Amino acid sequence: MDWIQILDPSRPQHPIDIDLPDPTLSLLMLQTDTVLLAVGHGLAGINRYNHHTVAPYSVAAHSIALGLWSVRGFFAQAKNKNPYTDHLYHAHAQEALAHLLHDAPEALGLGDVCAPLKRMIASEALEQFERRATHAVMGAVCRKFDPRNEGNDAAQIGRDLDRLFERVKRADTRILLDEYGAFVRFSAK
Repeated sequence: MDWIQILDPSRPQHPIDIDLPDPTLSLLMLQTDTVLLAVGHGLAGINRYNHHTVAPYSVAAHSIALGLWSVRGFFAQAKNKNPYTDHLYHAHAQEALAHLLHDAPEALGLGDVCAPLKRMIASEALEQFERRATHAVMGAVCRKFDPRNEGNDAAQIGRDLDRLFERVKRADTRILLDEYGAFVRFSAK
């Protein structure tokens, strides 16, 4: 079996072993805070666009921007709603987390691979790794931060998130245009 190591920034002397090709069990055995710290640390060290930008722009900054975009849309929809009874508030907790953590597999060894290259190297194994890693991270995080999931199996929570990722992909594509204008801006030939 193959494995990779990731860093828990709160305990740098104790790297975390993640089993491949399926990181699910390795990630679900960790505490939620450890998963968040390790993923955040990993994403903060990876630059978008392979660092071909006019200013540094990390995958973590991109993920935060997408999460904030999601929350801003939520507040626009939530005007005049009751936060204690309206299902929109509860459904949005998972969606905001899905936007925030959509690039978690990149922190687990995949790195930021540009879309055209990713399509060229696409394989069933790569897609399964991304899906399993995303489900495990989201499951671990939702288990703690989304009260509807208290006591639920983290792997099941991850599987339930599949429907959200179509919206996340659309938002990711839309924000790409803004990022490109702000951080890439190469002159035309």
